[in-house]
Amino acid sequence: ESGEECDDGNINNGDGCNEICQLEFCPSGHTDNHNGTCTATLTSIIEDGNVFNQSGWRKNTSDVYLNMGKRVGTNWIVHRSYIEWNTSSIPDNATIQDSHFIYSGGYQINSEIRNLTSEPSITNPKTIFDEIKSGIEYPTPNAFPFPQFPDVDLGPTADYHIQQKLPLNWFAFGMKSINENVSSASWVNSNESTITPKPTLIVTYTPKSGCGNGWVDISEQFDDGNTQDGD
Repeated sequence: ESGEECDDGNINNGDGCNEICQLEFCPSGHTDNHNGTCTATLTSIIEDGNVFNQSGWRKNTSDVYLNMGKRVGTNWIVHRSYIEWNTSSIPDNATIQDSHFIYSGGYQINSEIRNLTSEPSITNPKTIFDEIKSGIEYPTPNAFPFPQFPDVDLGPTADYHIQQKLPLNWFAFGMKSINENVSSASWVNSNESTITPKPTLIVTYTPKSGCGNGWVDISEQFDDGNTQDGD
């Protein structure tokens, strides 16, 4: 109709054609970088927590600290931690360009970030603990987690892992101390903490364009998610 740039048969925002039938480049809540990319600031955490063996394998998802190393007050038991984000707001067919981890925390001993292949929220603590050690390491500053460096570029390997898991709607990584023999620990403030910033995943991506992708692109008036005629 007159005045419309598109019409996708609904008045929903965030699907390429907004409630007033004007084209959108990025999903609702994501930043249009005006260079062909969008940025998602993900703070929706499915689960974060600590895993450790204290008279049996345990998972603590209510602690305000995500610990790495031997924690005082628990008989110096080795703790490893993890964060699992909800990535469902990023289109499954997007191409990931960059990813950053924003955090607040405290530094006593250098720690590292590693890939997790299993979804922590549905995985037993021993498996998570072991996977954190065996997972691929992502780049981290020389001192992590250090309040002066609250932004970690996770690197191209993490970008690839986020890409792989887009259809699953989650991405997670684990954190551990580099030297777990030392009686010392560092920490990242968890989603349960009142300290900000809370664990945040910043993802920049390129939306996939083309007829049949379910997204109303700039050159389209309508996209129903397929390339069938007569519908």
